Amino acid sequence: GLDVTYVDLPGVCADFARFRWQQLGVSERISPLSPDEFWKSPNDRFGMIVSIEVLEHLENPVHHAARYLELLETGGLLVVTACFKHGPRNPDHRPENDAYRRIFGGEVWTRRRCVLTNLGFRWRRWWLFEKPPEAAH
Repeated sequence: GLDVTYVDLPGVCADFARFRWQQLGVSERISPLSPDEFWKSPNDRFGMIVSIEVLEHLENPVHHAARYLELLETGGLLVVTACFKHGPRNPDHRPENDAYRRIFGGEVWTRRRCVLTNLGFRWRRWWLFEKPPEAAH
């Protein structure tokens, strides 16, 4: 029963998503958005953003995470997962670095250095962050 905005690069994943929307009869509830439109839509606000296995493919995941904060309504939720492992099974992932710990604050003692909390998100669970009123832009 939700309206969904779907952002993806053109290709196999986007084609499969459209196939599933048609198969499930929900195409009219989904608004596709190109990555360019994602960056240029200043007035859109969302109650929830789901980012599953996206950040590890990006050259600047921090810039992308900051955009999530801009697009969320106050009290909105960010559901985010990423696997920053680069290798033969994941050649399209960015080369391995300290990105996981920097983005998520992977251990309890690094949480205060977590990029997402430093941007203004409130940490709720390892994969769930909230935009509190004090983070409103």
